[in-house]
Amino acid sequence: MTKNTEVEIVEAATVVNAKAVNKELAAEIPEPITEQINQWKAQYGEVYKISSDNDDLELTLYFRKPLRQHLSRFTKSVMGDSLKAMHNLVQDTLIYPDMAAIAPLLTEKPGLIVPIGTQLQEIVGTNNSFLAKKL
Repeated sequence: MTKNTEVEIVEAATVVNAKAVNKELAAEIPEPITEQINQWKAQYGEVYKISSDNDDLELTLYFRKPLRQHLSRFTKSVMGDSLKAMHNLVQDTLIYPDMAAIAPLLTEKPGLIVPIGTQLQEIVGTNNSFLAKKL
């Protein structure tokens, strides 16, 4: 067996193990019932469901719409540590499951916080772009 073949085998095994870990961690989180979602809507107003579109990770999270205070905290901390800023935005607006339930998944894949935070930013319009034109 050549070194290249050994590396390919190790990389393939790592991918298989990561898929198993991701599915196992995500599968432990049951879906909320409709009644619970209606209670969240009554409590928080707008509620959003953010789901992974990756077959290797079946994860669905529920968030309230970020408020001005959440965005203020986010923008203050984004210049210092953007990953921590995203984490704070997710933590501040996450309804279900709680952060403790997804902590093992975020430890395994800490980069997940970025696309989740990006979706939250899109909800409140921070990812819109505008064109300025001198008149």
